[in-house]
Amino acid sequence: MSKLKINDNVIVKENGKVGVIKGREIKPQPNGRVSIEYVVKTGEGFSNWGNYTKRELEKVRKIKTTKPFPALVVDAAGGYKVTLVAVVKRDKVWKDSFDLDGFYKPYFRKGKDLSIGYAIYNPNDAYDPDLGVRIATHRAKKTPFCHLISDFSGEFNTETINALLKVKGEYIAHNIDEFVR
Repeated sequence: MSKLKINDNVIVKENGKVGVIKGREIKPQPNGRVSIEYVVKTGEGFSNWGNYTKRELEKVRKIKTTKPFPALVVDAAGGYKVTLVAVVKRDKVWKDSFDLDGFYKPYFRKGKDLSIGYAIYNPNDAYDPDLGVRIATHRAKKTPFCHLISDFSGEFNTETINALLKVKGEYIAHNIDEFVR
């Protein structure tokens, strides 16, 4: 069980109310141990304050929200559709450098890594855009169609990513016979 601290959001198990821990009381027991009771405020007014033990409380878990990856769908000849997804992550980038004496001194620097993956919809199958995005995202992470690295952390902004997706999508759409055999 996780540790409870003052100002943590908790849920009271018996009634399901969400509250905030405002304090704690340490009470010595006759056997030499101590019991801790947490003072929890579950709303406005004096009636919404209560003392609870750790077993009566549950810490509120934050849900990690992930930002969707930029995606683009391009129509190609023959009824094919090309789905492209760009995955951008911050990473350490190897930077080549020479000092004043001409000695090679490489170092790591914060940068960005851009990978683009694609998926092609066959007109003989049922179109599922979510499946295309999942396949393209997997390919962008594992075997990217395009992989770019920059040591400038402001390099791959939204406009640049959208332009790259458009150019790569048009390339695949114009050369669809090279990608589908």
